[in-house]
Amino acid sequence: MDRFAERYGLVDSGIVYSVAQSGRTVWRSTTMAEMLAAARTGSFDVLLTGYFDRWQRNLRRTLELVEDALHPSGVTWVMCDRRLLSSDPQGWDQMVTEAHEAERYSRRLGERITDGYAAKFRHLADPGGHAPLGFVRSPPSHVLSVDTDRIGVAVRIFEQYASGTRSIEEVAGEFDLNDRRVNDMLKIRSTTAGWPERVK
Repeated sequence: MDRFAERYGLVDSGIVYSVAQSGRTVWRSTTMAEMLAAARTGSFDVLLTGYFDRWQRNLRRTLELVEDALHPSGVTWVMCDRRLLSSDPQGWDQMVTEAHEAERYSRRLGERITDGYAAKFRHLADPGGHAPLGFVRSPPSHVLSVDTDRIGVAVRIFEQYASGTRSIEEVAGEFDLNDRRVNDMLKIRSTTAGWPERVK
């Protein structure tokens, strides 16, 4: 991006947007909303992206952002690694192709990851191939056994949720865990099989 700006004599506005989020959903991020708001107020004229596939991995959103937000605000989007300008009619087909390829790659990667997790679950009945919280698999047999350091946390999570007064989100927050991880833990047969009925 620095080389592109220097090559074409662009003036650095000092505005930088950086976000760590999936390319499929980055358009929903607060950072993207802030960028679009700044574009509408004329804070910058050119938006530089270092690598095309780090911009979006969503063809529909790419086109919407360019056509419905950036261009009406007078902003040109530059894909530095491809040397493409969204405002250049000659590069339009390539931009659409790049956006389509980025989304296709993301979808295929997601499918491979899903298949991998499914295979691990079929083999060990563990989420993502990892033993549930409070348990470990010890080589060489990899039999599921109690993790004495973490089992207390797992028990408290089951007890908290089994009380019927707390949501999964609340329980997860108390133990500083992702709510999806807690939700999975409460459903996995290899975890719940050993608990007394009162905490199921």
